[in-house]
Amino acid sequence: MTTLISIISRQTLPNVLFIKQMGPFDSHIFITSAQMEREGRSDDIIASLRLYNVTRVEIEPEDLHQCLSQLHSEDFDPEKHYVLHVTGGTKMTSFACLTHFTSAPFNNTEVYYMPMRKSVIQRILPEKKDFPLKAKVNLYEYLAAYGVYIEQEQKVEDHSNRIHQAVQLWDQVKQGSVPREILAALNNRCHWNDRRFLMGEWFELWVASYIQRHFKLDRLELSYNMRLTRSELDNNENTEYDVVYVKDNKLYIVECKFFIKGNFNKSKIKSDWYKLAGLKLFFGLSVNPYFITANKIPNKLMSGLKQNMPLFNIRGIADIDVLKREEAFHNFLNKL
Repeated sequence: MTTLISIISRQTLPNVLFIKQMGPFDSHIFITSAQMEREGRSDDIIASLRLYNVTRVEIEPEDLHQCLSQLHSEDFDPEKHYVLHVTGGTKMTSFACLTHFTSAPFNNTEVYYMPMRKSVIQRILPEKKDFPLKAKVNLYEYLAAYGVYIEQEQKVEDHSNRIHQAVQLWDQVKQGSVPREILAALNNRCHWNDRRFLMGEWFELWVASYIQRHFKLDRLELSYNMRLTRSELDNNENTEYDVVYVKDNKLYIVECKFFIKGNFNKSKIKSDWYKLAGLKLFFGLSVNPYFITANKIPNKLMSGLKQNMPLFNIRGIADIDVLKREEAFHNFLNKL
């Protein structure tokens, strides 16, 4: 019987990845705090992995002596086999757990750590050993791990009958013309469902199918036309995103734009630019947002946008000059 001891913090992904790779475990102990419980971090991990048999132990995260006293008062069984994962939490919490569970009478505790920016799980005790990180989360596990839930989404596979149409529209757009079907939609001369598709969803579908094919992503790793919300919001506030996918345990969100009339200008993307910039603030996610347009961005404006990308935490921007050259588009996607 093995019990995993996880230290809970705002960064829940290391906990999820560790459990996916090193589990399953017979039971779980979450070393948490009042703040983490108010934010629902334990619930997020449980929901992401559908865990059961979880015990929560609240401690004072910044007071070492109080942490040790609280852990001692729990009267953990020293005969059990414990696996202690110390990646999360404050330094005081990690040190307190390490001290408590590796001192007498505990003599059967393994200790693990996941260093940042390294794809490895390190066993610290009883002897050092590195395990290559092989676990991967899908889009639903990633979002759930951070308390983000899906109110609406579409799948590329469910619109295979429309992909050919989207490709045909793109072929005309990249040649510099506006397809007559799109012009008809602009003048409200078609059915509402077709109008919605022709006014923008076609480009989202084209981008989503291209990315899915390029990175060989499956159905659980990419969605488009998504509406996301935080689990703890009381006002049902949500935000729409054009393409959302997970690759190598990283989240990517793409804003796709095609302006039918008029030249591309900054005012047309101001709200989208700020929406991407607010991702980390709104969701608390480590996210890689970028912007794609089927229009030509004037050189001066492109230079200014690229200069502002670090300020807004936006990873990249590509216009039609990049999209219509396959090698350039591949390089753009691979470098994000």
